[in-house]
Amino acid sequence: MASPVVRRKKLFVGAISESTYQNTYRTLEQGKTQYDCLLKATGCGESNSTLACLRAVNATALQTTNCGFNPNLDPEIIPQLPFTAFEKGEYMKIPTILGACNEEGTKNVPQSIDTLSEVHSLLLSRAPSLTNSSISVLDTLYFTNQTFPVFPNSGKYWRPLSRAYAEIYSTCVDNIYQDILAADDDAAAPTWNYRYGVLDPTHEAQGFGAYHVVEMFAIWGPNNTDGNPPKSYNTTNAAIIPVIRNYWTSFIRHLDPNVGKLGEAPVWGRRGKGRERLHFVTNGTAMESLPAEQVRRCEILDPLVRVLEYEPAEGTVTELKLS
Repeated sequence: MASPVVRRKKLFVGAISESTYQNTYRTLEQGKTQYDCLLKATGCGESNSTLACLRAVNATALQTTNCGFNPNLDPEIIPQLPFTAFEKGEYMKIPTILGACNEEGTKNVPQSIDTLSEVHSLLLSRAPSLTNSSISVLDTLYFTNQTFPVFPNSGKYWRPLSRAYAEIYSTCVDNIYQDILAADDDAAAPTWNYRYGVLDPTHEAQGFGAYHVVEMFAIWGPNNTDGNPPKSYNTTNAAIIPVIRNYWTSFIRHLDPNVGKLGEAPVWGRRGKGRERLHFVTNGTAMESLPAEQVRRCEILDPLVRVLEYEPAEGTVTELKLS
C-alpha cells in the first residue's frame, strides 16, 4: 500500500491484513547477510552465478529455518519505511481490515523459556539497541510482580513472553497504522479491526489459545487448509465459521464486511479514533474498544516497535519509559 509502484498502478482495491507481523526493512547491503545464509543453506555459494543457482533450486530447499526473508528498501518499490509513508499520507487509499488473534505469540516464542535471563537474551537478540533501563520497563509491563498461568511442558515465562511478543510485533503495529487511518478519515480508506478469540478447549488447555493465524480455519473452512483444524471447529465452535466467512466474503465482494454479513451477526463498526474492533467468539461476537491498559503499553512500546521496522546503525539506543 505504501509502494509508489502499487499506488501508481492501482494494483489493489482493498486489503486484509490477518495476524500480520512487523517486518524489518533493510538496505540491499544490510540484506546481504540473509542472502549469504541462503547461499550456504542451498549449496549455491560456490556457483559462478549465485542468483541463477538459487533460481534452479527446488522450492523445498529454499524453505530453510535458518535464514530469514525480509523485504529490502530500494529506490523504486519500497523507497521509504511504511510507517514513514503512512505518516506522510503516501499510501494507497483503499478499504482495509486489520486484526490479530488473542494469543498471537504462543507459537512464535520458545515454549521452554523458563527464566528472566532467557527472556532478556531473546529480547536483546531481536532488539540489541534496548538499554538496561528499557529491559526493566519490559519486565514491569510483562514479567515481574504479576501472576500468569503455567502450562504442561512449558516454561514459566512462555505465556508472558508470548504476550509481549504479540503486542510488540502485531497489535501495536496495527494500532499505529489504524491510528493514522482514523486521523486521516479519508472516505476512500475506511478501516476495520478485529480480535480473534474463538476458544478451542484443547488449545486452551495446552496454553496455545487462539494462536497466530488460527483464524484461517474459520475463514477458509476447517477442512480446507492443512488438514489439522482445531477439533472444536467441527463441533462446539462450528457456529462461528459462517459468521466469520460471511464478513470476509462481504468485504471481498463489496469492500465492506457488513453488506453481506450473516443474518443476526453484529454490525462491524469501523475502527475510528475510539480504537473500536470486533471481538470474535462463538455465540458472543461483539464490538469492543482497545483496552486503556493496552493502549498505554503500546504508547510505551512505540520506540521499540519503530526501531524493529529497520536495521539501526551501530550504537543506536532505544529507550522505553513508563508513562
